[in-house]
Amino acid sequence: MARKKKKEKRKSPRVQMLTDVTFLYEKKRYNAQMLNVSGSGAFIEARQIPELDTVIEIRSGFPGVNHTSAVKGKVVWRKEVGDSTGPAGVGVDFINS
Repeated sequence: MARKKKKEKRKSPRVQMLTDVTFLYEKKRYNAQMLNVSGSGAFIEARQIPELDTVIEIRSGFPGVNHTSAVKGKVVWRKEVGDSTGPAGVGVDFINS
């Protein structure tokens, strides 16, 4: 029996990457890794997982860039520690400030 392919919900294609980031929420800073990014959002692998609808600030440096970039994102889904489908973390939609 053939499996139905899930309909893609992303607004723009994602790019796989592995870059260290920090994110801030509740006045605390957490170290994490961004595993993929698109023009509208990203997946951040992290053990500290903000609640849904939390707005976080994501800070990252990129290869060849001499400064840190910051962007705000809203947590739109979560994957808990111990989830068998992959690493724990959050999916965020970027927010235009």
